[in-house]
Amino acid sequence: MTVLQTVLVFVLVPLGIYLLITLLAASGRLRSQRTRYRPGDRWSHAPVWWSANPAGADLPERADAPIGTVKGGADGGW
Repeated sequence: MTVLQTVLVFVLVPLGIYLLITLLAASGRLRSQRTRYRPGDRWSHAPVWWSANPAGADLPERADAPIGTVKGGADGGW
C-alpha cells in the first residue's frame, strides 16, 4: 500500500464521512427557518388549560373561590 493510498483510506474517507453527517444534521435547520417562541416575545396563540382529569382534580373554580384561599402561583407565596 502506498503512502497516497494510506492517506486516502485513513484521512480522506473518515473526513468525508464526518462532513456528510454534518451536512445531514444541518440540512434540517438550513431548510426550514420557522420562527420559534423566545422568552420575552409576545405569545400569539390562544391559552390552553390542560389537566389529565379535570373532574377528578377537585380544583376550585377561580370565580367561586374566595380571595386568599387559592394558594401557590408564580410568586411562590404558598
